[in-house]
Amino acid sequence: MEAQRPIVSRAPEIADEIGGGQITRHGQSTLNTRTTSKTLVQLQVMGGPNLEVFKFGMYIMFPIAWMYYFGTNLEHRFSVPDFWPKAEETYKIPFEKDEIHGELERLKQRRLERRRLRLEKEDVASPELERREGS
Repeated sequence: MEAQRPIVSRAPEIADEIGGGQITRHGQSTLNTRTTSKTLVQLQVMGGPNLEVFKFGMYIMFPIAWMYYFGTNLEHRFSVPDFWPKAEETYKIPFEKDEIHGELERLKQRRLERRRLRLEKEDVASPELERREGS
């Protein structure tokens, strides 16, 4: 059994099988294409080391360029004016005992006022319901 030769050394034979042509000293094909019953046959040779270096550079540079573009100037590019409240507009948390009691009293008064308004509204609405049901 004879060992098979690598494809590179068999390139002229492969070119003859496919339809003639020459292999240059750099391994690229000078074959002309020929048409056989709706099929285009051509010996294809890889792009070589320059293509691989270019692809590797693209694989490395594309994510870096993407991160650089979206990672710089974030304050202006993705900002919404007046999104965050100013310090004077935010709620101040009471820390002293007197401030806490004052805040609790204010919340209690607000709750009682809302309850009083709700009950008044229900009392006004209930006689109207009784009149509708009664008629």
